Amino acid sequence: MNITEFCKRYSFVHYGTPTNSWDSFHSNGLILMQLWQAPGQRIRNSSGREKYLRVKCLDQKNYHEKQIEQRVGYNGRFKSIDALAAGKKGFALIASPPTEEHGAGKWSKYANFDRIYPITDVEREVNGDIFVILAEPLPSSELGHI
Repeated sequence: MNITEFCKRYSFVHYGTPTNSWDSFHSNGLILMQLWQAPGQRIRNSSGREKYLRVKCLDQKNYHEKQIEQRVGYNGRFKSIDALAAGKKGFALIASPPTEEHGAGKWSKYANFDRIYPITDVEREVNGDIFVILAEPLPSSELGHI
C-alpha cells in the first residue's frame, strides 16, 4: 500500500499531490498527518495512553530554508496545525526510515499503514518549532468507524 491507496480507502484528500503534500483531509473534518519517526520521541513517565509520542511536525529552521520550494506542503501543514489547535480531530501515520534520509518517495517506502496515532495536542516551542502529541497507536481500520 502507498499513501494514495490509504487515503482513497479512508476517503482522505491530499492537500496537494501525494508528492508535494504531507497532510490530507476528510470531508467530515478529520486530519491526517504524515510524520517521521526519530529518536527521543517517546514520552517517558506519561500519566496515560494519550501521551505516547511527541513528534515534530514543523521545523522552523527547515521552514525558513524551504518555504518557497515546498510551499504546498507547508500550506497543508499549517492548515492541519490550525485545525487541530481549533479542536478538530486528527491522526498521524508514521514512517520509520533506517537513516535520516528524507525526500520524495522515502516516506511511503518506510511508512506503517497498519497503525494510526490519534493526535491529542499541539505544542509550540519558543523557537517556532511545532510538535504534536500522539496517543498510543490504533489499527488503521479504526478510521473506517470514525
